[in-house]
Amino acid sequence: FGFNAGSTLSVTNGKFVVAATCLFNTSLASSCSILSMVFLGFILPGKFSLFDVLNSLLAGLVAVTAGCATMPAWGAIIAGALAGLFYKLSSYILGVLHIDDPVDAISVHGTCGIIGLIIPAFCSRQDLIDRAYSSDFTEFTIGNQLYVQVIGMLVILG
Repeated sequence: FGFNAGSTLSVTNGKFVVAATCLFNTSLASSCSILSMVFLGFILPGKFSLFDVLNSLLAGLVAVTAGCATMPAWGAIIAGALAGLFYKLSSYILGVLHIDDPVDAISVHGTCGIIGLIIPAFCSRQDLIDRAYSSDFTEFTIGNQLYVQVIGMLVILG
C-alpha cells in the first residue's frame, strides 16, 4: 500500500500533495475493487469467500499503481471497479478452463496488471502529470499515452 506514496521520494517542496494523492487513490481503488467483485460474486455461480475479497483488494492495488499519481479520484474509482470485475471474471474463466492457479496470481497480477497499464491513458490529467513529474516532462494525449502503455504491455507479455 505504502509503496505508491513512497515512490514520490520526497515530501518537501509540495511533493507531499503527490504522496497524499497516491495514498488516497490507492485506498479508493482497492475499496472499489472489493465492492465491484462482491457485486459480481453474487451474479456468477460458485463460491464466494474471504479469499476473493482479499484478492480483489490486491487486484485494485495492482490496477491503480501505474496511474495513482496522475489520475483524479474518479480514475482510481474506475480502475478499482474494473479490477474487481476483471479479477472475478478472470478467476472464474480460469476455473472453467481447468487452469490451475491456486492463489489466483494470473487474475490478480496478470489481468489486473494489464488493466492498470491501460487505465492511465484514459484517466490521467495533464496538471496531475505536471505536479508529479514536473511541467516540462511530457505533453499528455490519450493516443500517445495509450500507444506507450500498449507497447509496455506487449514487452511485458513477450
